[in-house]
Amino acid sequence: MWAAPGDMRGMKQLWTDAPGADKHIDELYRTRTITAAERDDLAQFSERGWVIWRNAIEPELIDAFARDIRSHHERPGLFITTNHRANAGKPKLSGTTPDRFESLFDLYVNLES
Repeated sequence: MWAAPGDMRGMKQLWTDAPGADKHIDELYRTRTITAAERDDLAQFSERGWVIWRNAIEPELIDAFARDIRSHHERPGLFITTNHRANAGKPKLSGTTPDRFESLFDLYVNLES
């Protein structure tokens, strides 16, 4: 559940979401703490909540990760998946059959990539 505006429910607010973030970003740029590109990225993130960094991850690593995900069924029992097909709220261990209906959790734990 997301906190309502002004209700942080004990969560710490990111400085980029705080009032005056745009002024802080400008100050960082004026003092040469960040570059113009970094200023633009921070402004985008502060305004919209997302930023795209082209080529931030090597394409070969993305391809290796995708291959690992697609072949997870070759290592049954090593991954936790959702269990929507059985209408169960509890996750289950992965099986030997590819299943694009369910989602995988904690992919980084048992993947070579």
